[in-house]
Amino acid sequence: MVLALAWNKRFYSSRSYKDALNCLNSLQTNFKMIQDFKKNKNAVRKTDQAIDEMKEYMYRLGYGKSLKEIDNLNCIHITGTKGKGSTAAFVNSILLNYSKYVDNSKINKIGLYTSPHLKTCRERIRINGEPISEQLFTKYFFEVWDGLNSTTSDEIKFPDLKNHKKPGYFKFLTLLSFHVFVQEKCNTCVYEVGIGGKYDSTNIINNPTSTGISLLGIDHVNVLGDTVLKICDNKIGIFKKNANNFSILGQPETEEVFGLMQKRLETIGSEEKLNLIPVFDQLDSKINKAFNLGINGDFQKVNASLATALSINHINKIADNKIPIEFETKNGSNVWDHKMNVPDFIKDGLQECKWEGRCQTIKDTDFKTWYLDGAHTIDSIQKSTDWFVQTQVNKSTNSHKKTILYFNQQSREDHVKEFLEYINTATKNHKIKFDEVLFSTNKTWSEGYSTDLVSMNVDVKQVDALTVQKRLKDIWLSENNSENNVKIFDSIEDTYKYIKQQDGEVDIFVTGSLHLVGGLLVVMDGK
Repeated sequence: MVLALAWNKRFYSSRSYKDALNCLNSLQTNFKMIQDFKKNKNAVRKTDQAIDEMKEYMYRLGYGKSLKEIDNLNCIHITGTKGKGSTAAFVNSILLNYSKYVDNSKINKIGLYTSPHLKTCRERIRINGEPISEQLFTKYFFEVWDGLNSTTSDEIKFPDLKNHKKPGYFKFLTLLSFHVFVQEKCNTCVYEVGIGGKYDSTNIINNPTSTGISLLGIDHVNVLGDTVLKICDNKIGIFKKNANNFSILGQPETEEVFGLMQKRLETIGSEEKLNLIPVFDQLDSKINKAFNLGINGDFQKVNASLATALSINHINKIADNKIPIEFETKNGSNVWDHKMNVPDFIKDGLQECKWEGRCQTIKDTDFKTWYLDGAHTIDSIQKSTDWFVQTQVNKSTNSHKKTILYFNQQSREDHVKEFLEYINTATKNHKIKFDEVLFSTNKTWSEGYSTDLVSMNVDVKQVDALTVQKRLKDIWLSENNSENNVKIFDSIEDTYKYIKQQDGEVDIFVTGSLHLVGGLLVVMDGK
């Protein structure tokens, strides 16, 4: 079928995983281009051309014009501002549990595509819960890389694809994910959108079984717009005519947002109503005391409920078993019943779900307890901090225990003051005092970055001069009248070593960036 690539097997077999990473990292957008995008909103390509180019890349790899191969993956497509990654992880865990314990005849090889990665870029492309191996990544990477090198596009129709120009970092990985899942014969795939929806490179999925929108909020304003409604208008671009389309019930600006969603369904000719998903009682630990989600944080019950509905719909569409649902039609939408019975295999899948770097607790044998969350928007910082606060107020008072904040946010300079102010206020309000506040770059090791974590979209001079970290220190001290012990470090490794030298019981809250959390996990692994 696809990719008559016998001609290049002898080439990729001699190239390594590190060679693939070096090629991949060359596709990153550099710092100067990102700054130009921020200054000039028109520089960000928000047109159908972006989607047409993605399809063109697929055609050049040998896939059919209808992209039927993607249809055969039976995709679930998820977007949102907060919680889309967790929702995707929950769906993946539910369906893995379904195939393991209920029926594996139609759902038995499940692909999961998410971003960003924490420790290795292979995490973005998983099959049956596991990142693909270095060997598989290298094999398929160079099939795509060489396939694009050996083909060309019509320069009149695609002027930006001249001279074998390749897609950017994220778009290339999206292209790679489709190729991997098709070649590995996955029969269910869960896709998390990168940014937005309408023009995102994942949005060449023409016939998903289900689409879902998690909590909406303000983020990526230079690409998506500066209001919830503008952002919603972009994200509903993933809604498809032949899919069942879902949103959580608790969206901001509810009436206007749901109006936009319903209008989108009318525009694309969908005969199905919008599905609105409440928090199901059986998934709410405040109601069902015996139930606890595998991902911490009370707010995750919203994502778990959306994942439940998406999974049920997917199973009902492609599997032989049918799961009963209960809903009431209100104002033109199907509102699912919060008292609906949730099958045990779903509850088990939700409880077993693991998603590193999101409200994650790690307890070391030397009495260090790490509270990790890669929050990097104000909404997520609030939820992350509230989760950390809850872990502390539930503990018995221990005057000997030390509490540390470890924070970085390298690229959202317009928001860091707001982030730190919330962390400061929320902890003070609950009488939680940080004995030390630590800031570092996202550089993995003292000698540089892990190859999987190389970042070209930050200002190298600022990183070397610790410019951002000095500003973070000034912001924190201005709020706290110099009462905290604040330190700056050049790398994650140096910070980790400093913390590990502390005596006694220490709680460390690490937040502000998934890159920081991911780098810390790499350092903890010692790799």
